[in-house]
Amino acid sequence: MKEILLNRMYVGRFLENNIGHEVINLFKDDNGSNYIYINPYGQLDKKHNEIESILLVREINATTVEIIAKAVDLTPILDNALPRNTANKIQRNYIRENKVTYDGVLLDDIYYQNESTNEVTTVYISFKAENIFYPKQKIFLTTNEKSNYTEKAFLLPETTFPKQALHWTYSVDSKAYSVLSSVIEEPSLWENKNRTQRISEITTASAEKDFNFLKLIRKEYDELCYSNMFQYFLADDKELFKDFMSEVLGLSTKGKYSIQRETEHIDLLIQDDENIVVIENKIKSGINGLRHDIYGDLVQSQLLDYHKYADEHARNRKEFFYIFAPNYNRIDLRNYEKSEDYKIINYSVLYDFFSKHKSDNKYYDDFLSALKIHAKEIDNSNFEIMQERFIETINSVK
Repeated sequence: MKEILLNRMYVGRFLENNIGHEVINLFKDDNGSNYIYINPYGQLDKKHNEIESILLVREINATTVEIIAKAVDLTPILDNALPRNTANKIQRNYIRENKVTYDGVLLDDIYYQNESTNEVTTVYISFKAENIFYPKQKIFLTTNEKSNYTEKAFLLPETTFPKQALHWTYSVDSKAYSVLSSVIEEPSLWENKNRTQRISEITTASAEKDFNFLKLIRKEYDELCYSNMFQYFLADDKELFKDFMSEVLGLSTKGKYSIQRETEHIDLLIQDDENIVVIENKIKSGINGLRHDIYGDLVQSQLLDYHKYADEHARNRKEFFYIFAPNYNRIDLRNYEKSEDYKIINYSVLYDFFSKHKSDNKYYDDFLSALKIHAKEIDNSNFEIMQERFIETINSVK
């Protein structure tokens, strides 16, 4: 029976210290071929013998996933009924006969270095795909009828995403299959060219171009680091601060000003003669400190706590509330008390502002490079980490 498979990418404890086997899904091998690894073990149950298309997805929440890419025109590499030790031997022969190498290193040699157990039952490739295509814009699949995504969101009727599962299949006789099939086949949703790359095409020059000190210490997704940098650069340059207040926050400033960190847990607290400004900085996290108001429908949270602090210390000054968040961090404020007073400012706005206003500070270019990571529409952090480990392992084998 024909099926469409959703493969969940870059999750699980295995990734804490290893390369996810699915890293190959978004690369070509040295021959220009695309291979797909199905989480968690590379093999499907023997009843799944007619997978016609695969959607590579990442989880947004329990009811919504985002499509990263689609893999089409599939050829299974293994019979799903094979025992894993037999499958492993067949795969090793396949890899050698077809020269499945990445930057000159055989795939099983890469993963042999990666796995602490070095088990002989490992499966490395599930399918060969004639093509892999990226979406032209964000595409979401949801099982929640009340989903509020403004981009392309498709409801999968009469289904749920099983908890903890790393892949799901939908057979031709299901309503979800019909929706997924229409998504896969709609040309307006997809790029018309396979843009996956060989490892050798990822140049050292491009890596160096995006290098910054946060990458060096592996803190490019640390909220505290970004809040510290905002405080440092704005406190260090009065003209930059005035322009920031005007162009980013839409406020005028007068008299002496201060920018404090972690005052009553507030990420950035700006005060001058006329304003008290609360800024909550979010990278990947959502709203914290949740508790339900027994007398109302709204949820109390850190947003309410910070509002109370500003109310108590305003002293006839105007109060303003902001949340800084990457474009990919989709924070829904609707259910939180006092959330109507908070304005979300995306990192793309912050990056554009700081790019336009140059500084002689020797750390400023690194700051801009770090901001740029979070001005993107898609969170590539897990992919980038896996890519770095993949390349590091290839180089160590070579």
